[in-house]
Amino acid sequence: MYIKIIFSPTGGTEKCTDLLMNGLSGETKTVDLKDPAFDRTNVQISSDDICFVGVPSYGGRVPELCISRLSMINGNGAGAVALTVYGNRAQEDTLLELTDKLEERGFKVIAGAALIAEHSIARNIARGRPDEEDRQQLKDYAVQIQKKIESRSYCKQVIPGNYPYKKRGSFSMKIKVSDQCTTCGICAAVCPIGAIPASKPQETLNSCIGCMRCISACPTHARALDGKMMLAVETMLKLTAGKRKDNALYL
Repeated sequence: MYIKIIFSPTGGTEKCTDLLMNGLSGETKTVDLKDPAFDRTNVQISSDDICFVGVPSYGGRVPELCISRLSMINGNGAGAVALTVYGNRAQEDTLLELTDKLEERGFKVIAGAALIAEHSIARNIARGRPDEEDRQQLKDYAVQIQKKIESRSYCKQVIPGNYPYKKRGSFSMKIKVSDQCTTCGICAAVCPIGAIPASKPQETLNSCIGCMRCISACPTHARALDGKMMLAVETMLKLTAGKRKDNALYL
């Protein structure tokens, strides 16, 4: 069985992972790491399974929530394809950290990939990606990964990254709530970390990890980042992520 283990608050990571897995045939089960009610007891993995584990890159690292929830999962010798998705800036140590965590939890990493999606904060960066060129490339990746799965050989030695990992940054941008908020509570219900009080959905607690899940889920577009901070982020990214970057496959 194929198992998709995914953390995709705004949909980009899952879109890339699905495009890659579309080239494979077989039954697929999904484990959603962003689910506020994530329960490790519902995750059963055997040595015969192949897991596609997709996470976004947050400042060149695996999100801490992903590390925490992956730490609850036992790989039981299953094969794994490690996937990191980033918004055209850099994945840095994310893929290496992910493969390390998977091996620590008993998975055997068969392949890895660093893929591009529209930036989750500055949507103008890599807008529309994955696009048709990406789709064709991921289709080719799927063929190569299938061959690697059949060979059951491993690839840890070719995964890029550095030790020690890049120091984690902190999320300091404040989420603003406009008068368009209807207090429907959808944002509180979908927040992976529980950083929005159900009784006061106009608030955002300091535990917010900046995943943008609440912003993407708000039906009235009432939630947004502070305008000045958003402009600063977009200006910085135009310098570091303005030119199209390529996907990468590691076998």
